[in-house]
Amino acid sequence: MENLDKALQTIGSGMAQAGPPGWKNARLTISAVASLIRAKMAYELDDGSLDTSTGIDGYTQLACGDLRTSMYREGSGTWYNATFTLTSDGRLETDFDYDNPPFDGDYEAELLEDDQERYPRSQENLPAWHPSRVAQSR
Repeated sequence: MENLDKALQTIGSGMAQAGPPGWKNARLTISAVASLIRAKMAYELDDGSLDTSTGIDGYTQLACGDLRTSMYREGSGTWYNATFTLTSDGRLETDFDYDNPPFDGDYEAELLEDDQERYPRSQENLPAWHPSRVAQSR
């Protein structure tokens, strides 16, 4: 639990520090498989516009990887996609997606098979689209 809390604090802090002046909400979208993580940041500004020009720093990205590892559960695996929403008053909300493919489905099967070796899921917890499920069913 300590690793989870530390990772979430690092992620929230990184999001806040990277924000442009006048932001009121920040959204970090993470997609991950094996050791590959892609992050997209978006800040809603006071005038209602969106600023997507800022990314997260390396520490925040490492914290996302640490969080993914910390959230692994034997047989169930870990998440492929996550969304973190931070308000300017410091409230962080999270949403973790264990079922939909990473990178909006634009991935190489080898990465998912590597992910299955790192964070094994039982057959019933592998999504139908996962290449390891297809390989195991043969």
